Amino acid sequence: MQSDNLPVIMQLAVQRSLLCSIAIAWLAIAAPGLADSARIAVDPGARWLEGDGAGEAWDVSARLDDGSHFFARFWITNEGPGAHTGVAMGYFRRPDGQVAQFRYGRERERWESGAGGRFMRIASAVLDLRAPYGAVEIDTNRGGMKVYLRFAVPETLPAVCARREGDSGFDVLRMQEPVEGVAWVAGMTGLIAAKGAVDVTHAWSAESEVDAMLRRIDVSGRDGDLAFFATTIAARDGAAGPSCVAVARDGAPIAETRAAAEVVIAQPTEGAELYPLPSRISFRDPQVEVTASPRRELLRVDPLEIVPQPFRALLALRSAPQRIWIEADWQLRLESGGSEERGVGSAAITYTNPP
Repeated sequence: MQSDNLPVIMQLAVQRSLLCSIAIAWLAIAAPGLADSARIAVDPGARWLEGDGAGEAWDVSARLDDGSHFFARFWITNEGPGAHTGVAMGYFRRPDGQVAQFRYGRERERWESGAGGRFMRIASAVLDLRAPYGAVEIDTNRGGMKVYLRFAVPETLPAVCARREGDSGFDVLRMQEPVEGVAWVAGMTGLIAAKGAVDVTHAWSAESEVDAMLRRIDVSGRDGDLAFFATTIAARDGAAGPSCVAVARDGAPIAETRAAAEVVIAQPTEGAELYPLPSRISFRDPQVEVTASPRRELLRVDPLEIVPQPFRALLALRSAPQRIWIEADWQLRLESGGSEERGVGSAAITYTNPP
């Protein structure tokens, strides 16, 4: 966290909120009530939940045609002093492996929201989910990053892998949606055209339960007019939890299933013993089958690395999270029509603690 953005006490609050945001996404997907997506009204706007542990998070993951990747998280949290603290954090990975990053946090009265919670501006980071076009914008000279990505957002969003349980929930708002814009990070000679596909998810929870889940994996890919998004969790004891696979063609949903997932863990590589990567991730049922095989690791981050001591040591007593993004080969089979597609996509893995 940039020191000129937050005093030390707010830095602690923001890092606690980061842990909360990880739990939000896990808890929303893991809710015992697996809702029928067709009957759910999807609102991408902020819920503005009350309660000390409440919060919500929007994750944006873009894979660009030139080999770059952009990952961002926007969230609103009641953790720490005050309520509805706004936080934004993200990374831009260039094809050569160079990474630029940004981190911002603001107390409620110091960040902007509007349009029924569909728009938020936190320092130099903007998330806009208003129809007909949404956008993500990062404009920071100090952080060395200028990114503008635009993607279609219909007035009425289809429900994709939706979960609802009381005040908790999860939606895939955009699934491998075509995205375009411009990007520049420190080291580039000028702006580049940014074109590719983007996933946007929204998760919210009235409670903070950092230790409720062990691992979450999201996999997505696109080939021509066909796109998919698959997600699965592991419970604290490593047991498999709920999973979901959604498939769309030309942006229209054609299949969604709560397919059972199998995650095969590879022999840990040096430096990754505590947070091993899977060698294969499979989702299978009679309707849809998706298999993803990791190709290479794109980025690995410790969410606590920016917490000043002694707060880092205190937080580490209850959680040691890690987030990993990988490139993956995938195969998808649809029972209807007997079609099979394959391509290269990406996967995001979140550990709340080492397995």
